[in-house]
Amino acid sequence: MQTSIIKRIAALIFSVFSLLFFAVPAFASDFTVSNVDYDVSTHRLNFDYSLSGSPIQALDGSISTYKLDSAHLYNSTSTYDATTQVIYYYDGGYQLSGCTSTHCSFVDGQTSGTSGWSDSNYISSANYNIVLYTGLRSGSCCTAYYSNTFTLPSSPSAQIVVTPSSGAQTVGVPFNVDVKVTSNASAFNAAKAQFSFTNLSVTGIHSPSSNACNFQYTQQPTTSDPSFQGAMYNSSTTDCTVYTLTLTPTSTGTGTITLSNGSVVSFETNNPISTTLQNGSYTINAGPTPTPTTSPDQLTVTSLLDTYYLSSPYTLAGNTNNSLITDVFIKQGTGSYSDSGVTVSGTNWSAPETLVTPAPSTVPADNTFSFYGTDASNNQTASSTVDVKVHNLADINGDGVVDLTDASLFAVDYGKTSNLTYNLSDMNGDGSADLTDLSILAKHEQ
Repeated sequence: MQTSIIKRIAALIFSVFSLLFFAVPAFASDFTVSNVDYDVSTHRLNFDYSLSGSPIQALDGSISTYKLDSAHLYNSTSTYDATTQVIYYYDGGYQLSGCTSTHCSFVDGQTSGTSGWSDSNYISSANYNIVLYTGLRSGSCCTAYYSNTFTLPSSPSAQIVVTPSSGAQTVGVPFNVDVKVTSNASAFNAAKAQFSFTNLSVTGIHSPSSNACNFQYTQQPTTSDPSFQGAMYNSSTTDCTVYTLTLTPTSTGTGTITLSNGSVVSFETNNPISTTLQNGSYTINAGPTPTPTTSPDQLTVTSLLDTYYLSSPYTLAGNTNNSLITDVFIKQGTGSYSDSGVTVSGTNWSAPETLVTPAPSTVPADNTFSFYGTDASNNQTASSTVDVKVHNLADINGDGVVDLTDASLFAVDYGKTSNLTYNLSDMNGDGSADLTDLSILAKHEQ
């Protein structure tokens, strides 16, 4: 009987001791997590937390308070345990390393106990949950744990895109696309991309009408190569337009814009943001065949079609014969039509052209140019073709030799300062046939 009483008293004392030392009130409502952020470029997880609960005094007089004790990261579709975890962090101390009383900051890929995820597999998507464990500690004894689970936010990503990226276009009819850079979260201040084209000719690069990136370029985009590389000074954004491209389809079929070597750099970390590239693909249809018309609808050429190759560029020029013509498209040989560099002023048009020159002591080299005009509604004139013949210097009649025949032709114009009978009597390009031209003729006569 006495033994039974002693056992009951001992059990009662143990129960009281347990309530005082080990008892843990429910405190789910006292544990919150906020401002979760994961930086994919630095592999760092940050979050704020709030943890509260009444301190407990043990029989030995020590005070235990709630502390954040460990953190576990695992795939949201799996059941957490020590073997199926994806990434795991645990610190056995009284307060979890990497945490203050209100904030935690972990870098993954580090070893346990050094404020980092112990597994080397970096977080690469939003499909993970983190479980944070809290508890009471007195000495080295854990008395209770509580977990709270939430999904990590999406990793920052960026895009370099062309827009519109598809559609139907017509051979010879220009259209515009914008080149844009966007980021889903992290602001950026630098970007680059390279471009290549199929069945499309770049005939213009323009500043965007709004929301311009205003890059300072280390690789300046041009119509011959619109690839770019640049940065914003003292600024950043999550969405801007680099420039507007004017493209002219050159052949029927599929026209493509292909982007490569693209990169977008975070303003905050100066590290690359995961970047995807969106190409463009367009169906190119044949345009209406221009109906041949007679002057004044056809363009005419007023520039000289027999010339010498001098140091200054050759200017192909003429009349539109129609004040409604707003653009002139020119191609050289078997190249593509383009209005790049063509000036239309009133009913006059002109364009600098590079000519093919003849080999010494040969007949003139032919340079074939085709051209047509369009009005504001893209109605086309009939196309015209001319041959510009480049003579060897002093070969006025173009037979490949400089001889008495050329001298006799020159004699007709000698002394004239304008209205030459043979425009090639002017051999230095000053508009007259004088002693300087005679000297050139004498030098080349064979």
